[in-house]
Amino acid sequence: MSQKNYPCGCHKERQNRFIEPSLLLLLCQKPAHGYELLAGLEALGFYNGPPDPGAVYRTLRHMEKFNLVRSQWDTSGTGPAKRLYQITEVGKQYLNNWVEVLRQRYTALGNFLRQYQQVTDTSD
Repeated sequence: MSQKNYPCGCHKERQNRFIEPSLLLLLCQKPAHGYELLAGLEALGFYNGPPDPGAVYRTLRHMEKFNLVRSQWDTSGTGPAKRLYQITEVGKQYLNNWVEVLRQRYTALGNFLRQYQQVTDTSD
């Protein structure tokens, strides 16, 4: 069953739920412009196709408001100035909190899948 055919809509949660920690992870690797972040988000695999640029930029502005990231205009190079985003210390701590929650969910999902496998193995 392809993602677009899920009647539960669970694939939609998957796409948008992890945008903040994904952006923070990418910015931990290096400061980046928006278009680099869009490409990095797609490579992480939470999106089926390219992420919505509007949602990404809204999220970046929201995270900047709460001091998770900061940005400045980058006027180097040719072409128009672009925003260069980088993670803050507060953002690193926020990402650490996300990672702890994800580790707990990873364990819970592993338990769920093992139990599911046991049920389906015995029902055949």
